[in-house]
Amino acid sequence: MNLPQKPDYLNFFQNKPVPNPVALTLTLKQRVESNHFKGRFGENLDALKVSKNTRHFMNRLNQSVFGKGFTRYGKRLSVVPVIEGNSFIRLHIHMTLEKPDHLDLDEFRNMIFKCWSKTKFGYHNIEIKPIDNYLGWFDYKLKNRSKGEGLQFSVDWGNVFLH
Repeated sequence: MNLPQKPDYLNFFQNKPVPNPVALTLTLKQRVESNHFKGRFGENLDALKVSKNTRHFMNRLNQSVFGKGFTRYGKRLSVVPVIEGNSFIRLHIHMTLEKPDHLDLDEFRNMIFKCWSKTKFGYHNIEIKPIDNYLGWFDYKLKNRSKGEGLQFSVDWGNVFLH
């Protein structure tokens, strides 16, 4: 079976670009403790929990950006999240995210921080910046160096949304 290679992914995302993109890196708590049983019944982070946490974040962010338009009309921001990390590098997300036209970067940054901090595994280290080189950002996101399960599993396809 021939698995897609990095050039295949780059070609796909070049042909389906995220409008008005920003580069976003979100870090995650690698473990959360139970409220009732500290240290004994904590929950360790894995790729499935990263994906679930990302979905929760995007639901909150879309609700904040679009209000009732998100639930009533399905309005959503375009997003391409890539999960990165392994046993030596903490799990984190590199995301290409559509910045709404009606928000400046500082307003959007504040909204992202607020929504991310309300997720179960959301950690306070967040980096957001405009993308100067779209394909260069995707080339960086798709690097093999720190992909725990390999490139084919790193794109969080369950949370990808492109208009």
